Amino acid sequence: HIQYDTYAIKKMLPLLIIGVILANFSLLIMRMLVDASNILTTSFMGGKPPGDYVKEVITKVTIDETMPGFTSGWNTVGGLLLAVLFGFFVIVAFLILGIMFYIRFAAIILLGIIAPVAFVAMAFPPTQTVFKQWWSWASKMVFMKPISMFLIYLAFQIKSAPNSIVSITAWIIIVALVYM
Repeated sequence: HIQYDTYAIKKMLPLLIIGVILANFSLLIMRMLVDASNILTTSFMGGKPPGDYVKEVITKVTIDETMPGFTSGWNTVGGLLLAVLFGFFVIVAFLILGIMFYIRFAAIILLGIIAPVAFVAMAFPPTQTVFKQWWSWASKMVFMKPISMFLIYLAFQIKSAPNSIVSITAWIIIVALVYM
């Protein structure tokens, strides 16, 4: 004969019911989170697909010969090397970001597959840490793309703002924003 504390069962029962209901709607919940993420991403890209937006950002970045930052401008060997260095950093940043987006895609699929188990794990006190860890990973992976595209959008706005001072400091800020 196993004795259970009736108070603990009564306390756990509502969470178990909520967990089972959420487990049934887990695919819908994940889909809504991903759709919200995609809407945010599209709003930062002006309705363009991500590849077209990144291509536009890269092709619009030009180096003006009269940019401040060096006493002789960008047309010196030092200025050219610095421009190539910044260009290399930006290319590497976009390559890493592309790889991260593929990892994100796979992670969201895996998190969606284990979502029902995670929602049921929310009901039991010993397994609530599993749910919290799943929710942490799911929110990080789902909202990684809009945050990244916002930082790229912000860097592009800094670069293309009219009457902005595009100096070596602005280029460092742009590269830092892309690497975030």
